[in-house]
Amino acid sequence: MAPTGLSKTYRSMEIMGPSMLLGGLLLILLTRPDFTAPTWDATSILCVLYTIIGGTMIPFWAFLEGARYTGAQKSSIFSLSEAVFSTIVAMVLYHLKFQATDLVGMLMIFGSVLLLSVGKSPLP
Repeated sequence: MAPTGLSKTYRSMEIMGPSMLLGGLLLILLTRPDFTAPTWDATSILCVLYTIIGGTMIPFWAFLEGARYTGAQKSSIFSLSEAVFSTIVAMVLYHLKFQATDLVGMLMIFGSVLLLSVGKSPLP
């Protein structure tokens, strides 16, 4: 049984973790990637651990915890805007120039987030 304070998060990770692992294994079998044997030294092991823990586990756990506090609707709206904000950060940090279609796509994402966030009026 899950610990009392983390029961919802624990249950979500209990379901999502194995399903993501199974999906990855099935994709390996279906796509049959051409693997070459990597050189495993201390640096490569630390890089893989950082990618797994710092790039996957911690952000996913933080998202689930945030969703627990804000609710499903608000957390899904926040996750929709993540792509736009990461694009803006890439523009600023790497001095990228985007085409008009990129900017229209960002405006469409912002528009959909705005439409989803507008409160619904109760039916008469």
